[in-house]
Amino acid sequence: MWAVGSYTTGLDTANKNVHGMIEHYDGTSWKLFTSPRLTAGPRPAGGDVDGFSSVAGRSADDVYAAGTNGAFAHWDGKTWTLSPFRAPGNIDGMAASGHGQIWALGWRNTAPAVLPVAVVQNAR
Repeated sequence: MWAVGSYTTGLDTANKNVHGMIEHYDGTSWKLFTSPRLTAGPRPAGGDVDGFSSVAGRSADDVYAAGTNGAFAHWDGKTWTLSPFRAPGNIDGMAASGHGQIWALGWRNTAPAVLPVAVVQNAR
């Protein structure tokens, strides 16, 4: 079982950073994994936001986590890596289908309206 989210470091707004968090439960205990950075470029002094909102997998070595600004990370059974694919919005939920697909649902803020986003990742 996988769980994703974020944690914050820094005590004030100028130094606060939000980091992605990925954990796995093997039936006995939870293990924290190193998560890839979701934002591009050098880390600024403050205000950096990385975080995951959902996770879904097709198998034990084919798991996706969705995060900040449509970013995806992939688990290959050994390590988490940032996927080159980005959804056109924020992902709030994901599910794996029985047909080798990952469905991701979320939203995109295109002022003055908020539009739904749906993404399908096919099997390799």
